[in-house]
Amino acid sequence: TLLRKELENYEILDVLEGQVGFSKLIIFVIAFGLYITSVFFGLTVQMLCAVLHYAFPAYSTIRCLHRSEKSEYRHWLTYWILLAFSNIMEELLLERLYPVFPFYHAFKLGFFIWCQSLQHRGSVFVYSQLLTPFLKRHSAVMPTM
Repeated sequence: TLLRKELENYEILDVLEGQVGFSKLIIFVIAFGLYITSVFFGLTVQMLCAVLHYAFPAYSTIRCLHRSEKSEYRHWLTYWILLAFSNIMEELLLERLYPVFPFYHAFKLGFFIWCQSLQHRGSVFVYSQLLTPFLKRHSAVMPTM
């Protein structure tokens, strides 16, 4: 169909198709459904962030566990650690920054999509290069690595 031909032009759909195992058409339908739902029901970027921060990673983590893909374990474990750390920092500090940083949730959404990417391994990079050194400097509880 015409839609399937059009979807072939988007490289990001190739990446998503390989990562989640859904066809491009299904990915498009899900994304379009989320968009329509957000428009009709007034979901905010904050709500969309919550869905995308938890739903896809949970699915991917479960899939990783059932497929016994040990190479992906580190990726998803570090993703969940980063998300937990982010949520804690958000509750403690960032509530005051929302008025100053109006696109915070959009930035956070993009950042965590990058962290979710198996191709870029963003969560492993941030964990090993930023979070681990920070925790080592500020905590006696951090195990030696």
